[in-house]
Amino acid sequence: MDVPVSEILDKTFTDADSYLTSAHGIFSGCTAITALLRPECRDEKQVRALYTANVGDSRAVLYRGKQAIRLSYDHKGSDPLEQQRVRDAGGFIMNERVNGMLAITRALGDSEMKEYVAGHPYTTETVLDERDALLILACDGLWDVCEDQQAAELIAEIDDPQKAADVLVQYALDNDSYDNISVLVIRLAPVKQAVESQEVAAEAADEEIETKSFPKNSAFAETMDTAIEAIESLAGETVNEVVSQ
Repeated sequence: MDVPVSEILDKTFTDADSYLTSAHGIFSGCTAITALLRPECRDEKQVRALYTANVGDSRAVLYRGKQAIRLSYDHKGSDPLEQQRVRDAGGFIMNERVNGMLAITRALGDSEMKEYVAGHPYTTETVLDERDALLILACDGLWDVCEDQQAAELIAEIDDPQKAADVLVQYALDNDSYDNISVLVIRLAPVKQAVESQEVAAEAADEEIETKSFPKNSAFAETMDTAIEAIESLAGETVNEVVSQ
Protein backbone atom coordinates (compact mmCIF):
# COMPACT_ATOMS: atom_id res chain seq x y z
CA MET A 1 0.00 0.00 0.00
CA ASP A 2 1.41 3.36 -1.07
CA VAL A 3 1.73 5.90 1.72
CA PRO A 4 0.95 9.52 0.71
CA VAL A 5 4.05 11.69 0.55
CA SER A 6 2.47 14.20 2.92
CA GLU A 7 2.22 11.49 5.60
CA ILE A 8 5.83 10.46 5.03
CA LEU A 9 6.96 14.07 5.45
CA ASP A 10 4.89 14.43 8.60
CA LYS A 11 6.42 11.29 10.12
CA THR A 12 9.92 12.40 9.14
CA PHE A 13 9.45 15.74 10.85
CA THR A 14 7.92 14.29 13.99
CA ASP A 15 10.62 11.59 14.23
CA ALA A 16 13.33 14.27 14.05
CA ASP A 17 11.39 16.35 16.56
CA SER A 18 11.23 13.41 18.97
CA TYR A 19 15.01 12.99 18.84
CA LEU A 20 15.77 16.64 19.61
CA THR A 21 15.07 16.37 23.33
CA SER A 22 16.86 16.93 26.61
CA ALA A 23 17.38 13.16 26.80
CA HIS A 24 19.90 13.58 23.98
CA GLY A 25 21.39 16.70 25.52
CA ILE A 26 19.53 19.01 23.12
CA PHE A 27 17.49 21.84 24.61
CA SER A 28 17.16 24.32 21.73
CA GLY A 29 15.09 24.07 18.57
CA CYS A 30 14.93 25.19 14.96
CA THR A 31 12.60 25.91 12.08
CA ALA A 32 12.71 23.66 9.01
CA ILE A 33 11.70 23.77 5.36
CA THR A 34 12.07 20.90 2.91
CA ALA A 35 11.06 20.11 -0.67
CA LEU A 36 10.78 16.85 -2.58
CA LEU A 37 10.60 16.86 -6.38
CA ARG A 38 9.90 13.62 -8.19
CA PRO A 39 8.41 12.32 -11.46
CA GLU A 40 5.00 10.72 -11.19
CA CYS A 41 2.46 9.16 -13.55
CA ARG A 42 -0.97 10.76 -13.24
CA ASP A 43 -3.86 10.12 -15.59
CA GLU A 44 -1.43 8.24 -17.85
CA LYS A 45 0.80 11.31 -18.10
CA GLN A 46 4.27 11.92 -16.70
CA VAL A 47 4.38 14.98 -14.45
CA ARG A 48 6.76 16.58 -12.00
CA ALA A 49 5.27 16.63 -8.51
CA LEU A 50 6.65 19.02 -5.91
CA TYR A 51 6.00 18.38 -2.20
CA THR A 52 6.95 20.80 0.58
CA ALA A 53 6.81 20.70 4.36
CA ASN A 54 7.70 23.30 6.98
CA VAL A 55 7.58 24.18 10.65
CA GLY A 56 8.26 27.70 11.89
CA ASP A 57 8.75 30.65 9.59
CA SER A 58 11.13 29.27 6.99
CA ARG A 59 9.48 29.52 3.58
CA ALA A 60 9.19 27.85 0.20
CA VAL A 61 8.34 30.21 -2.67
CA LEU A 62 7.59 29.01 -6.21
CA TYR A 63 7.98 31.47 -9.11
CA ARG A 64 5.30 30.62 -11.68
CA GLY A 65 4.49 32.80 -14.67
CA LYS A 66 6.02 35.93 -13.08
CA GLN A 67 4.00 35.35 -9.91
CA ALA A 68 5.49 34.29 -6.57
CA ILE A 69 3.44 31.57 -4.86
CA ARG A 70 4.10 30.71 -1.23
CA LEU A 71 4.04 26.96 -0.61
CA SER A 72 4.65 27.14 3.13
CA TYR A 73 2.95 28.59 6.20
CA ASP A 74 4.47 30.97 8.74
CA HIS A 75 3.88 29.42 12.16
CA LYS A 76 4.14 32.54 14.32
CA GLY A 77 2.67 33.71 17.60
CA SER A 78 0.93 36.49 15.67
CA ASP A 79 -1.14 34.03 13.61
CA PRO A 80 -4.75 33.67 14.91
CA LEU A 81 -5.04 29.99 13.98
CA GLU A 82 -1.79 29.12 15.71
CA GLN A 83 -2.73 31.22 18.72
CA GLN A 84 -5.91 29.18 19.11
CA ARG A 85 -4.03 25.89 18.74
CA VAL A 86 -1.60 26.91 21.51
CA ARG A 87 -4.45 27.94 23.79
CA ASP A 88 -6.29 24.67 23.12
CA ALA A 89 -3.13 22.85 24.22
CA GLY A 90 -3.13 24.74 27.52
CA GLY A 91 -0.60 27.44 26.68
CA PHE A 92 -0.99 31.17 26.21
CA ILE A 93 0.20 33.91 23.89
CA MET A 94 1.77 37.06 25.28
CA ASN A 95 3.38 39.73 23.10
CA GLU A 96 2.81 37.36 20.14
CA ARG A 97 5.03 34.72 21.75
CA VAL A 98 4.21 31.25 23.07
CA ASN A 99 4.03 31.57 26.86
CA GLY A 100 5.68 34.96 26.38
CA MET A 101 8.96 33.39 25.20
CA LEU A 102 9.00 31.76 21.77
CA ALA A 103 8.07 33.71 18.62
CA ILE A 104 7.30 30.62 16.53
CA THR A 105 4.55 28.14 17.32
CA ARG A 106 5.94 25.08 15.52
CA ALA A 107 9.52 23.84 15.53
CA LEU A 108 11.80 20.85 15.70
CA GLY A 109 13.11 20.60 19.24
CA ASP A 110 12.36 23.21 21.94
CA SER A 111 11.48 20.19 24.09
CA GLU A 112 10.76 22.25 27.20
CA MET A 113 7.79 23.79 25.36
CA LYS A 114 6.87 20.80 23.24
CA GLU A 115 3.43 20.60 24.79
CA TYR A 116 2.56 23.79 22.91
CA VAL A 117 5.17 24.01 20.13
CA ALA A 118 4.21 21.32 17.64
CA GLY A 119 6.55 19.42 15.35
CA HIS A 120 3.88 18.54 12.79
CA PRO A 121 4.59 20.35 9.50
CA TYR A 122 2.41 22.23 7.06
CA THR A 123 2.59 20.32 3.76
CA THR A 124 1.73 21.12 0.13
CA GLU A 125 1.56 19.22 -3.13
CA THR A 126 1.99 20.97 -6.50
CA VAL A 127 2.10 19.62 -10.05
CA LEU A 128 4.67 21.69 -11.93
CA ASP A 129 4.26 22.91 -15.49
CA GLU A 130 6.23 24.86 -18.08
CA ARG A 131 5.54 28.19 -16.34
CA ASP A 132 7.52 27.25 -13.23
CA ALA A 133 10.95 28.88 -13.28
CA LEU A 134 12.45 28.46 -9.82
CA LEU A 135 11.92 27.56 -6.18
CA ILE A 136 13.34 29.43 -3.18
CA LEU A 137 13.82 27.81 0.23
CA ALA A 138 14.98 30.24 2.88
CA CYS A 139 14.75 31.06 6.57
CA ASP A 140 13.38 34.26 8.03
CA GLY A 141 16.63 36.20 7.78
CA LEU A 142 15.68 36.79 4.15
CA TRP A 143 11.92 37.13 4.58
CA ASP A 144 12.25 39.71 7.36
CA VAL A 145 13.51 42.22 4.79
CA CYS A 146 12.23 40.87 1.46
CA GLU A 147 8.76 40.03 0.15
CA ASP A 148 8.14 36.80 -1.76
CA GLN A 149 7.55 38.53 -5.10
CA GLN A 150 10.56 40.78 -4.68
CA ALA A 151 12.87 37.85 -3.90
CA ALA A 152 11.74 35.94 -7.00
CA GLU A 153 12.13 38.97 -9.27
CA LEU A 154 15.62 39.69 -7.92
CA ILE A 155 16.90 36.38 -9.29
CA ALA A 156 14.48 35.68 -12.15
CA GLU A 157 17.15 36.22 -14.81
CA ILE A 158 20.00 34.37 -13.08
CA ASP A 159 20.53 30.85 -14.42
CA ASP A 160 23.14 29.75 -11.87
CA PRO A 161 21.27 28.80 -8.65
CA GLN A 162 24.36 29.36 -6.49
CA LYS A 163 24.76 32.91 -7.79
CA ALA A 164 21.03 33.47 -7.31
CA ALA A 165 21.25 32.34 -3.68
CA ASP A 166 24.27 34.60 -3.13
CA VAL A 167 22.30 37.57 -4.48
CA LEU A 168 19.48 36.98 -2.01
CA VAL A 169 21.85 36.53 0.94
CA GLN A 170 23.66 39.73 0.05
CA TYR A 171 20.36 41.59 -0.34
CA ALA A 172 19.36 40.54 3.18
CA LEU A 173 22.73 41.67 4.58
CA ASP A 174 22.57 45.00 2.73
CA ASN A 175 19.11 45.61 4.20
CA ASP A 176 20.22 45.07 7.81
CA SER A 177 18.79 41.62 8.43
CA TYR A 178 19.93 40.47 11.86
CA ASP A 179 18.49 36.95 11.81
CA ASN A 180 19.82 33.68 10.38
CA ILE A 181 20.19 33.90 6.59
CA SER A 182 20.14 30.56 4.77
CA VAL A 183 18.99 30.44 1.15
CA LEU A 184 18.64 27.59 -1.34
CA VAL A 185 17.56 28.22 -4.94
CA ILE A 186 16.40 25.43 -7.25
CA ARG A 187 16.21 26.22 -10.97
CA LEU A 188 13.21 24.38 -12.43
CA ALA A 189 13.78 25.71 -15.95
CA PRO A 190 16.52 27.77 -17.66
CA VAL A 191 15.84 31.50 -17.83
CA LYS A 192 15.26 31.51 -21.60
CA GLN A 193 12.82 28.59 -21.48
CA ALA A 194 10.92 30.06 -18.53
CA VAL A 195 10.57 33.46 -20.24
CA GLU A 196 9.33 31.88 -23.48
CA SER A 197 6.77 29.78 -21.59
CA GLN A 198 5.53 32.85 -19.72
CA GLU A 199 5.13 34.78 -22.98
CA VAL A 200 3.20 31.93 -24.61
CA ALA A 201 0.93 31.64 -21.57
CA ALA A 202 0.30 35.41 -21.60
CA GLU A 203 -0.59 35.37 -25.31
CA ALA A 204 -2.96 32.44 -24.81
CA ALA A 205 -4.66 34.28 -21.95
CA ASP A 206 -5.10 37.40 -24.10
CA GLU A 207 -6.64 35.36 -26.91
CA GLU A 208 -9.02 33.69 -24.48
CA ILE A 209 -10.14 37.05 -23.11
CA GLU A 210 -10.76 38.40 -26.62
CA THR A 211 -12.70 35.29 -27.60
CA LYS A 212 -14.89 35.44 -24.51
CA SER A 213 -15.44 39.19 -24.76
CA PHE A 214 -16.39 39.29 -28.45
CA PRO A 215 -17.93 35.93 -29.46
CA LYS A 216 -18.78 35.57 -33.13
CA ASN A 217 -22.44 35.16 -34.14
CA SER A 218 -23.56 35.73 -30.56
CA ALA A 219 -26.97 36.98 -29.55
CA PHE A 220 -25.28 40.18 -28.41
CA ALA A 221 -23.80 40.77 -31.87
CA GLU A 222 -27.12 40.12 -33.57
CA THR A 223 -28.84 42.57 -31.23
CA MET A 224 -26.23 45.22 -32.00
CA ASP A 225 -26.65 44.71 -35.76
CA THR A 226 -30.40 45.27 -35.42
CA ALA A 227 -29.86 48.41 -33.36
CA ILE A 228 -27.36 49.81 -35.88
CA GLU A 229 -29.79 49.26 -38.77
CA ALA A 230 -32.52 51.12 -36.88
CA ILE A 231 -30.24 54.04 -36.11
CA GLU A 232 -29.02 54.20 -39.71
CA SER A 233 -32.57 54.52 -41.02
CA LEU A 234 -33.35 57.30 -38.58
CA ALA A 235 -30.15 59.31 -38.78
CA GLY A 236 -29.53 58.99 -42.49
CA GLU A 237 -25.89 58.07 -42.01
CA THR A 238 -24.15 54.92 -40.92
CA VAL A 239 -22.86 54.46 -37.45
CA ASN A 240 -19.61 53.27 -38.89
CA GLU A 241 -19.07 56.66 -40.52
CA VAL A 242 -19.77 58.43 -37.25
CA VAL A 243 -17.37 56.21 -35.36
CA SER A 244 -14.63 56.65 -37.97
CA GLN A 245 -14.86 60.42 -37.59
